[in-house]
Amino acid sequence: MLYNDIMNTKKTDGFIIPNIIYALIVIPIFVYALFFTDMSRKDFSSLKAWSDGWVTEQRETVSTDKVSAEVGETVIIKKTLPSVINTNDALCFMSHNANLTVLIDGKMVYEFINPENLTGYGYGDLRHTINLSDSDAGREVCIRIESVFKKKGTGYIEDIYIGLGDDHEHYMIKGRLLSSALSIMIIFFGIFMMGVYFFIPNKKALPYNIMSLGISAVLMGTWCLINTGLIQLATGQVIGLRILNYLVIQFAAYPVICFASSFLVKKNKMYQKVAFAVWLFVIFLIALLRFGMGIDMHNFVLMLYCSYGLSFAFMAYILLKDRRYCLTNNIERNHRYFNFGAIFVIVGAFSDMIVYLLPRGILPNNGGFIRLGLCGFIFAMMLQFLDWWSGERELMQRNDFINSILQYAVSSDDPEENIYEMLGFLGKKLNVERVFIFEEMGDGTFANTYEWCAENITSKSSEFDHIPLEGHIGKVFDDIERSGQAIIKD
Repeated sequence: MLYNDIMNTKKTDGFIIPNIIYALIVIPIFVYALFFTDMSRKDFSSLKAWSDGWVTEQRETVSTDKVSAEVGETVIIKKTLPSVINTNDALCFMSHNANLTVLIDGKMVYEFINPENLTGYGYGDLRHTINLSDSDAGREVCIRIESVFKKKGTGYIEDIYIGLGDDHEHYMIKGRLLSSALSIMIIFFGIFMMGVYFFIPNKKALPYNIMSLGISAVLMGTWCLINTGLIQLATGQVIGLRILNYLVIQFAAYPVICFASSFLVKKNKMYQKVAFAVWLFVIFLIALLRFGMGIDMHNFVLMLYCSYGLSFAFMAYILLKDRRYCLTNNIERNHRYFNFGAIFVIVGAFSDMIVYLLPRGILPNNGGFIRLGLCGFIFAMMLQFLDWWSGERELMQRNDFINSILQYAVSSDDPEENIYEMLGFLGKKLNVERVFIFEEMGDGTFANTYEWCAENITSKSSEFDHIPLEGHIGKVFDDIERSGQAIIKD
């Protein structure tokens, strides 16, 4: 505890007021920029919501929020364009796994047919922009919707607007900025962890497998980012992202278990072997279903989510088993931050699986819960890593302190002089007026046998002669036995 006392004597650098002033200047500027400028803009004046009032071939009025086409079905909806079309206006909307044809007064002006890709025929979400001219005002627009799938699956369109194409793009992107920012943060955390692994020379000193942590974070962050749809909106590219959307979460399963295993007190390499075998089996099964049996991955996506959930269930199992082992053997584990983080990410993963099983439209299904869970996990792991780093730093400082004490202890051939040198070192480090050594005298009393005094401080050694055990000395022993230190206020 003496070392801790020395460390606690380090005073703050006296910058409390400047730090407060700094925060009072910086925080309001950020708040103003984010919430009181065009960044907080919620409406786009050029955009006019145009999803309602469409008419089917059966003359039934519908909203595009409820229009979808099953396999082998063609759904046709029609609506009259506004009487005034402004310059650069466009018909803008989102589609999901749908082949489309757009006609104005019977003339085809736009067609989208999605080709087969590695995952099948699905493409996820895609933004469409059909430019209009003032001559199109008052004409009838017709949209034909067909599912892209050949056996099972639904295609639909939603969020139809008329206005500037750029405004529609900005509007759709803005609604995804927060979730995208969280996803990017997860990716950067993973990159940072991998960088730490590569640049730390003594990798055996690391408390856990941060390389597996980094790989897992990058893969899962990438999956979360793809699910926001931001990249698709910004680039218009969907096929490559569709492939990653289905497969990258499977690739994260194995490193997740490798990382969790490194936290176990009772190590078991079998966990990693089982995780790898299961992962390899899932990849083989995906290849068999897709290329051997020709099944669209969209039609066995539930299996993909189950395997994804299985990895988190397995992680929970090995962590709980290790926890039980520690409790049984009275082993203390300093993993409190990691445990909270693991709970966040496991709950988030299973919440997303439940949302996926709900009917479309009840809750948004874009990986939102796992994203929040991962952010909580990252925050917890940062605390865990800082806890380890501060412990290592304190250990190094303690070793330096002990080495300094030993240097004073052997600084001369005179033991008395060495003792006084050590007391002087302690007194200066502690920034105190006096340092005493008390010795038991054999008659039940204690006496001050060595004393160091700071400059211009009067000695009090003569006042501490033959002090009985009962009283102050006894209380000091009791305090040290109870808390490791004793504080005498007077």
